Amino acid sequence: MNKLGLNLWNWIERYDDSAVALFPKVKKLGYDIVEFGLDDLDFDPALAGGAARDNGLEITLCAVTRKGRDISNEDPDLREATKKYLTRCIEFAGVMGAKSIGGGMYSGGGRARILDANQRKAEWDLAVIGLRSLAPVARDNGVTMCIEPLNRYKTDMVNQAWQARKMAEDIGENCFKILFDTYQASIEEKSIPAAIRQAGEYIRHFHASENDRGCPGTGHVDWKGSFAALREIGYAGPVVVESFCVSPRDNVWRATEASPDTLAEKAVAFLRESLH
Repeated sequence: MNKLGLNLWNWIERYDDSAVALFPKVKKLGYDIVEFGLDDLDFDPALAGGAARDNGLEITLCAVTRKGRDISNEDPDLREATKKYLTRCIEFAGVMGAKSIGGGMYSGGGRARILDANQRKAEWDLAVIGLRSLAPVARDNGVTMCIEPLNRYKTDMVNQAWQARKMAEDIGENCFKILFDTYQASIEEKSIPAAIRQAGEYIRHFHASENDRGCPGTGHVDWKGSFAALREIGYAGPVVVESFCVSPRDNVWRATEASPDTLAEKAVAFLRESLH
């Protein structure tokens, strides 16, 4: 049975030490995993790890490669600063006991421009080389780096599952795998189940989010087909609900449920029934 998780973005925009107060609620709602984003790393990772253990929860993490964090940028200073940020993310994960970090770690946020084939290859190669250099610290901390395909409004580099798999293969390190997100896939893939099969054994983390960023099972994502595809590839990893509170963070301008608690309750019930 897959372990179920919930991202704290359902309630808050940014994680800080006060967010450990939400951990008991996540557990009470029936989740096994608490997930949150590594925006500014201005929190105590030992406190987070201890609070998770005290509540019987595991931790998974999301890198936040907003504008200004770009490991594929032509500016070497910016690439180096991004490597330092991702290195700190991995070290924080090691302290917390988190086993995975997901996200669009290959490029910076909001990138959208027309490049010729040579320019695109040059940026791809910078991303591959930069991420590969993080493999030793990831291995030392027992962390898997999960490359997430993001939609066209977020990036122009990795939008589909085949691209994420190619990047992981190009990096060539076993600590680099794929985070598959159904919201992103609902924008970019012709068929979500087919994309899951295409990513195959590289999937190590799965975000369950509806096409409107809302509660799984309430929109037009093909959940039956998606879960069947996960079974076909033998996926036994986390299934984490990634929804967002109303905020500019992910352009969420209206609530999709009566409250964040309602979304969390409905989501865990839907996922447990569907995955069984």
